[in-house]
Amino acid sequence: MKSTNYILIATLLYSVAGCCVLAREDSMPVAGWVERAILFPDGLPVHAKLDTGAMTTSINAVDPIFFTRDGSRWVRFSLTSRHGQTIILERPVVRVATIKRHFSRTQERPVIKLDICIGAVQKTVEVNLVDRTGLNYQLLVGRNFLGSSLLVQSDRTYLLSKSAKVGSTTKAEAEQDCFQY
Repeated sequence: MKSTNYILIATLLYSVAGCCVLAREDSMPVAGWVERAILFPDGLPVHAKLDTGAMTTSINAVDPIFFTRDGSRWVRFSLTSRHGQTIILERPVVRVATIKRHFSRTQERPVIKLDICIGAVQKTVEVNLVDRTGLNYQLLVGRNFLGSSLLVQSDRTYLLSKSAKVGSTTKAEAEQDCFQY
């Protein structure tokens, strides 16, 4: 009787878990925890860490310069890919976010809007600016991009990218790479 109950419970749990794990054709794309991202409108390809624990997306901004344009606060900063391609980004500051840091105090960060493409998913999202110099990835993609668009498989990388190599050199090549998945 006892073993029959265990078998019944095990069968029930397997059937319930199995239905939830199987992928459907209309489900969201599955990305690795590291993917190739393209920043628009400049078409700069970068390696990005996809972090489901982060609410917002962050980008490396060392020594940002703040200025006023048409009565609004703007920021200018440069971003260089691993292959030495550099772009200068100028964007209006949308707001200042208070970020909770692990084992630390909160931090105030300026927030801009940025067009990002990962696989076939392109979105304009709020991105906070922070010095990520000592980190492996210049772009950390948070739930504000991932939510309802991508699932993340935490033990794999570059599932949506043709390869780990970030190879586009022109804006046109980057656009083609973004939309061909």
